[in-house]
Amino acid sequence: MEPQNQNVSSVSGLTLPGALFKTAWNLYKSNWMLLSGIAVVPAVITILSQLCNLSGGGLVAVGAVLSLLSFIVNLVMQPTLIITVDQLSRGERGLSVWPQFRRGFSFFWPFVLVVILVVLVSIGSIGLFVVPGIIVGLYISLYVFAVVLDGKRGYEALTESYQLVYGRWLAVIGRQLYLALMFIGFMIVIAIVGIIISVVLVSSVATTGAMIAPTTAVHASPVQTIIGLVFGLIVNGIIVPIFLSYTYGLYMSLKATRPVNVATATFKKWLVAFTVLGLIGAALLMFFFVAVLPGLTQEMIQRERLYPNVSSIPSFGQNLSPEQGLSPQTVPANSQ
Repeated sequence: MEPQNQNVSSVSGLTLPGALFKTAWNLYKSNWMLLSGIAVVPAVITILSQLCNLSGGGLVAVGAVLSLLSFIVNLVMQPTLIITVDQLSRGERGLSVWPQFRRGFSFFWPFVLVVILVVLVSIGSIGLFVVPGIIVGLYISLYVFAVVLDGKRGYEALTESYQLVYGRWLAVIGRQLYLALMFIGFMIVIAIVGIIISVVLVSSVATTGAMIAPTTAVHASPVQTIIGLVFGLIVNGIIVPIFLSYTYGLYMSLKATRPVNVATATFKKWLVAFTVLGLIGAALLMFFFVAVLPGLTQEMIQRERLYPNVSSIPSFGQNLSPEQGLSPQTVPANSQ
């Protein structure tokens, strides 16, 4: 009898979570400068944007442009890292950050299209049917790998992910939970260290400020903001590459053991239906935020101006004219 592979589950045939994580960690250790370099580019742009906003003045406009650039680069970063992990896993070497980003940008529009579909499907499924929405989200969770590694586009990327997960969703959830627990532990350690450093630095700044100008208030929020941004940079540089490397290994394991003849026609019909519901839900949300919310906010502000420190305030929709607000019938006796 052929010995069983200790890294593969005897039930699902998938690589065990510990083996997936070990492979991802070893890949990161051997190529951390390249992988972290790709992962931190959006975070660096975000830090520059935040610094511009903190500086104020004309730099605020620069900060807004950098924020938009950070959003775009963050989208491209995911396919860029997946391409890089795939090349490294196949033994390619001599890769560098910017050429890899140029390759990642070739997937920008296909990736954006699929992301829009995923968002609409999520709104349509979770907004009306929470539990089915969670199930659909699990089935399509590997869509980005289908786009980058297998050239799938649109709904094909979602149905490809469905084919791979179908019948093995419990094994996929278990492996995703394993990674989530590992990262939660890591984040707790990082958070504790960040709090300690923040308290020490802020106390030092406050003490120095009090010695130089005792009557001047010290604002420590910029210091805390910068500390948070730096720690975010560190976390992005470590967690994102390992996460994508781990999920890459899971995706390849699913492909190697994929079920035969999984029908996708019915699932695609559900995806289309959820997309239509998502469009309707998105339109309603836009209508609320554009047409309804500003009016409610304005009415609340007007009520606060007309009835300061009054416990009995008219309900929304009641006439709030200045004449009514100052009449004896609407002003309590103790305020006259």
